[in-house]
Amino acid sequence: DVSGEHQIDVEHNIYKTRIDKNGKMPKRNSEKAGLARDEAAVDIAEKVDGDYCGNCYGAQSNPDDCCNTCASVREAYKKRGWAFTNPSGIEQCVREGFQESIENMRGEGCLVF
Repeated sequence: DVSGEHQIDVEHNIYKTRIDKNGKMPKRNSEKAGLARDEAAVDIAEKVDGDYCGNCYGAQSNPDDCCNTCASVREAYKKRGWAFTNPSGIEQCVREGFQESIENMRGEGCLVF
């Protein structure tokens, strides 16, 4: 642990569940909603022209890197240590409806147990 002591046979799990402003779980399952959004992003990326190389907005590690999905742009930003503050200015995120999905979660929180 943090103090340098060895802990044996200790198990821990942390679970996180979305809740609305009244403390109730939303009707949609958070894991399924996230998965559906990711699958939709893949579907959209596959429909884009095969020669398409999406802009990484300066966050690419290599000049030849492509960011064809909003998730890949966010990951490139994360690797650079940059804040991802303006998804409405990112072509891939606009195309995938990322901002709308975030807006749909406004007022929600999470229950950690």
